[in-house]
Amino acid sequence: MRLAGIFAGAAAILAALGAQPAQARNAVPEKRQERPARLADGQLLIVITLAAQRVAVYADGALAIRSHVATGVPGHPTPTGIFSVIGKERYHASNIYSGAPMPFMQRITWSGIALHQGVVPGGRPASHGCIRLTPDFAHLLYGATKLGARVIIAQNEVQPADFAHPFLFALNPAPPPQADRAAATKTAKAEAVTAVDAVTVSEPDPLAKELDAQESKKELVQASGPISIFISAKEKKLFVRRQFLPVFEAPVSIRDGERPIGTHVFTALSTADPARLRWLAVSVPDNLKPKASGKEGRKGRDMGDFRDDDRPSTAAEALDRIDVPAELRARLEQIMSVGASVIVSDRGLGDETGEGTDFVVLTR
Repeated sequence: MRLAGIFAGAAAILAALGAQPAQARNAVPEKRQERPARLADGQLLIVITLAAQRVAVYADGALAIRSHVATGVPGHPTPTGIFSVIGKERYHASNIYSGAPMPFMQRITWSGIALHQGVVPGGRPASHGCIRLTPDFAHLLYGATKLGARVIIAQNEVQPADFAHPFLFALNPAPPPQADRAAATKTAKAEAVTAVDAVTVSEPDPLAKELDAQESKKELVQASGPISIFISAKEKKLFVRRQFLPVFEAPVSIRDGERPIGTHVFTALSTADPARLRWLAVSVPDNLKPKASGKEGRKGRDMGDFRDDDRPSTAAEALDRIDVPAELRARLEQIMSVGASVIVSDRGLGDETGEGTDFVVLTR
């Protein structure tokens, strides 16, 4: 009897299985999505969104991966703005918070803000200003970044987008080194003097002389690596840095100066045509406030000096308003390359931009 019951039960189970669709019988449990072993090649952009406590990494403008983060609590907020990786240590002990461990640390300011592995409770701030990453993600990101990798921190999500504008610089490789140019000039002059009794050589453009002097002094013209350009509406200047060192600066003109220009980042990427560049743009919200009416004086845009009804320019509008002298544009296009960046902002060079940094633009 017992055996008969067992066989009957087994027959019932087999019948039930036979009645199921084939795809249900053969289904394999869905695996949890695994993180990639490495991030895609290309220019990396790391975007931290405070409101969502999330980080997104883009490679050449394409989303590569997202993860959770834990940023600063109200008493120790994480600054917002434009940063870059300026230092890396596989294991770092905090020199501010009693040697607290900070594995896979990637520094973005010399005043103590970094991305590093830490406790990420999920969905809420928990740090003293740094950006804590989950263990797997911290390890992955550390292996993918190089010094200079761009980091943007904003309250709400911002995303890179393909962008084209006549203002953005083209590739125009530099002429021969200075010594070769001097020799060529000397030869040309000698030939000209032989052909005519006298030759009049025009004086070099004053801006060109100034740029040459600055470059010669810094000895950075022959340095390798992409340049970073910062155009400040506050200072009405264009600044150039390379490998975390200043190269030169020059005046620029910005039309409609009473209107905010906004904060925008443009990054040069490679294309199938090695003679052309592709550009990405990211517009970063800025917390500049209009100046209260009735107050005299202008203490600078970092204090806010715009009308209440002013809105920042879009990326295209911002570039429409900037005039760069032809000599300066030619000089920049000679040293332009893949990986170069252009930052436009109402703000000036802040305290965080200095020795051993790219341009740092704080929007809060």
